[in-house]
Amino acid sequence: MTPRKIGDLIWHLHHDVLCEPLTESLANRIAYIKNHKPKAEVETRLRLMKPIRGKLPVEITKAYVAWLKAYVAWTRPELPELYVDWIKADMAGAKALSDYRPEVEALHAIECPDCPWTKHPGSIFGKGRA
Repeated sequence: MTPRKIGDLIWHLHHDVLCEPLTESLANRIAYIKNHKPKAEVETRLRLMKPIRGKLPVEITKAYVAWLKAYVAWTRPELPELYVDWIKADMAGAKALSDYRPEVEALHAIECPDCPWTKHPGSIFGKGRA
């Protein structure tokens, strides 16, 4: 997988999130998966985790840019009070994703064919949230 930069949108960065921006290097995430996740899950996680190549609705992109800015500000040690701003940005991102779910899922179906998420939304392992 090509190295990605912080803020790039990735399919299945986490097993229970369809797409989200990188908040650390992709190499760090891959190392974490290899070292801390059940061995039976590693291949699936790494195979499905890939950059989004197509175009998402602009509202989603804008929401994720705002989310990333709030996340970066909040994670600075001298600004812990900005956590509330990050939570608000996170909620706005979730709303944008929900509002444009059909478009996102259509792009996902093209870029991630035969993905277990399609049959079991909520997890790449078929154990979706209630």
